[in-house]
Amino acid sequence: MKTTTMNSRMLLLALGLTLAPGLLALAYLVEAPLPTDFDGLQKAFGAGNFNDAFVGLRKRLVDEKQSDHAPESLGLAVQALARLGRVSEVD
Repeated sequence: MKTTTMNSRMLLLALGLTLAPGLLALAYLVEAPLPTDFDGLQKAFGAGNFNDAFVGLRKRLVDEKQSDHAPESLGLAVQALARLGRVSEVD
């Protein structure tokens, strides 16, 4: 009886140690969705997520349907590029 319990515990431990790195890698690869609204992008910029803010702002500026806050979006996108050290891309 003890041998069976010990074997099942060892099997569970081995299974857990085998699956744990894969699950951790999967959790690392899953990204939170980027905000698409202007307020969310401003919050991302304010939190220091300059690349996420820039990607979202670029999508907003290219899309003709989302022309609200266009001047503010452009200014914030330029600031995000500057914070990322990508000043050569401003023009």
